[in-house]
Amino acid sequence: MNQIIKLNEEQEADFMALTQKLHKEMINQNMYCPFEEDFINVLNPDNHFSVGAYDNEMLMGGFTVYFPTEVDCYSNYLDMDIPLAATAHMDNCAIADNYRGRKLQVKLCKYCEQILCDQYPNRVHLLCTVHPQNYASMKNMLSCGYKVIKEVDHIYGDQIRCILYKKLS
Repeated sequence: MNQIIKLNEEQEADFMALTQKLHKEMINQNMYCPFEEDFINVLNPDNHFSVGAYDNEMLMGGFTVYFPTEVDCYSNYLDMDIPLAATAHMDNCAIADNYRGRKLQVKLCKYCEQILCDQYPNRVHLLCTVHPQNYASMKNMLSCGYKVIKEVDHIYGDQIRCILYKKLS
């Protein structure tokens, strides 16, 4: 039975490990940023949540939403005045290889958006980053209603990323 749930701390650690495993297996590792130790150390129950998709007890993939600070908000790269307290980063999504092609990223994103609407109704400005050549992820986020608003070449160090934006109504 397939299901999507909000992850507890142990399940979230499994998702973070999945992101790192998938990253190590990638040919072009610049296409994806896994959870790094520095970012993991910043996370706490008040500044993020993660969801996961399961096939019985097998983690198929997950998605994390992070409430940024002034220092790390993607809006710092934009010419838009977005209130920090109303911003959420649709921060990290990873799908295990054998579960790709099932629109899981779309389903996980929509589930996260529903949690935001229900539990964090002030978080209406959603930002995410996607490598411009990560065509599957870009297509999925565009199908969820996100719009590319800027390409930057110095995010996550010297990485190229498109910043996408969506406003929840």
